[in-house]
Amino acid sequence: MLSQNPHTKILWRNLSFVAIAGALLVGSIGCVSKEFTYTATVAGGEELKFAVTNGGPAHARADGFEVLDAGLLPDFPAKSVYYNFRLSDAADGKSLRAIRVEDVTDATAEQVFEDLQPKLVKRVWTGKSGALSADDPSLKWISYVSDSTRIYRFTLTLADGRKVVLHQLAMTPSWIKTKIREMFGQKY
Repeated sequence: MLSQNPHTKILWRNLSFVAIAGALLVGSIGCVSKEFTYTATVAGGEELKFAVTNGGPAHARADGFEVLDAGLLPDFPAKSVYYNFRLSDAADGKSLRAIRVEDVTDATAEQVFEDLQPKLVKRVWTGKSGALSADDPSLKWISYVSDSTRIYRFTLTLADGRKVVLHQLAMTPSWIKTKIREMFGQKY
């Protein structure tokens, strides 16, 4: 058992960071030139294909918009998790009226974030959900022991009423889910 000494905790955190960074580096070296297609049926029955390159999913793009980040992030000091999304708008003259993000991985879509007054800062929109607890329905997939792939549907409503829809694949390795479950006091 690890000591409760704060120096031991800092050392353990630093060693964990080095191990994770090393694993990611080694993993990415092996995947430099590999590309494959991930196919999934999402809520509503639509079959989608996603390119996975350089060890990660390609960014979804449509009508001058690009998803930069989509997924769940842990906040270990606060013992919570939150959804984080970033989107860029490379096109001039388009103004966003609303952004809705849904998890469409399962048979039923689940809204995980909505911004009814999105603001762009240097053509980038960032959305961060509030802290989520272990019993939040949108986190039921954290209990699955294996790696998880989630698919997020971004529905952008433009000022002229048009809608742009982007689907982004996100991958969460099992070891991160294990750490999140441990943070929530779950021991499996």
